[in-house]
Amino acid sequence: MRSRDIGILATCFDLAARLPLWGVLALAVVAFIGLDLLAHIAIPSAVGPGEAGPIVVRQVLKTAGEILRIVIPSALILGALVAHLRERKRRKLLNNSRPGPSRVVDDGADENPTCPRCASPMVKRTAKSGALAGQAFFGCSRYPACKGTVPIRP
Repeated sequence: MRSRDIGILATCFDLAARLPLWGVLALAVVAFIGLDLLAHIAIPSAVGPGEAGPIVVRQVLKTAGEILRIVIPSALILGALVAHLRERKRRKLLNNSRPGPSRVVDDGADENPTCPRCASPMVKRTAKSGALAGQAFFGCSRYPACKGTVPIRP
């Protein structure tokens, strides 16, 4: 099996998704400061015979520092933002999938109940499929935005 190749941006995204927000921000500041120091290393201008190698290495490090001092902190912050939005979406989905308080309305009652999830008025409906097909129930008038239901006892 071949291992998956992960680039530096994917690594930053993954790291940001696992850390708390304050940790990501602290790491982004530390990364920026460290890479900024690398971007400001001195490069001698006078070159003697055989001294071009170290100068080329310093110039490559300086250029990498200049680019990465923006890219890595930005990737960390963007990764934290994406992780936050995914978590928010997950929580919203969990909240929408939880059943509301169990409540049953008698069939002969003339009441129009309110939705147990959003407090909107409910509408009498008939189940078209599933185990309860053909049975009446109250469904939220805001369906499909809200999926609150109240069964009607025969």
